Amino acid sequence: MGRDEAAMEQQASQSSTIAGINADTHGQNTPGTSLTQANQEIFRVGVKPPPFCKEQPDLYFIQMESQFAVSGVSTDSRKYHQVIASLEPQHLVHMAHIIRNPPQLNKYDTIKAVLIKEYTDSDQRKLNMLIWEVQLGVLKPSQLLKRMKVLEGTQISDKAIKALWLERLPGNVRAIVYIVDGDSARVSLQADKILEA
Repeated sequence: MGRDEAAMEQQASQSSTIAGINADTHGQNTPGTSLTQANQEIFRVGVKPPPFCKEQPDLYFIQMESQFAVSGVSTDSRKYHQVIASLEPQHLVHMAHIIRNPPQLNKYDTIKAVLIKEYTDSDQRKLNMLIWEVQLGVLKPSQLLKRMKVLEGTQISDKAIKALWLERLPGNVRAIVYIVDGDSARVSLQADKILEA
């Protein structure tokens, strides 16, 4: 066989392979799928799960749902399996009964509800943490205030939160910011500046 014949045979082989691929993507194996749809499937962005945050599990699910939207994941089953695959074993323990025997419908919503319920503190627990446990430590005053507001939700007035927050500040900072007018957010930024000076 000459060089020209070998080149022609190789070209024919490549053409038939391309034709087979095009036939597959044009509907022989998947009816209604066009080459454009196939390319969209190939170039779809994969889900990049965030680390699970047990302090605020709802934020994990907000991020996951954004990932699902970006990645085109829309089925209940795929969402369920993405969440299961992304969680560490210590978190899976809390929903082992569901993993071993998943519901037929609403799998994703079921595990979402279980995880949020498992890791979300009760209102009483949040109030106790707000009053007794949250301290300035290494936080900026504004960060402490934000943490306290997350714990209280909407149960306590801004004035009461400001009073609790002031109690946790060092005496010299408290004396200065106590006389500053404004809401707690504005006062907390002033406290940050005082501590940074």
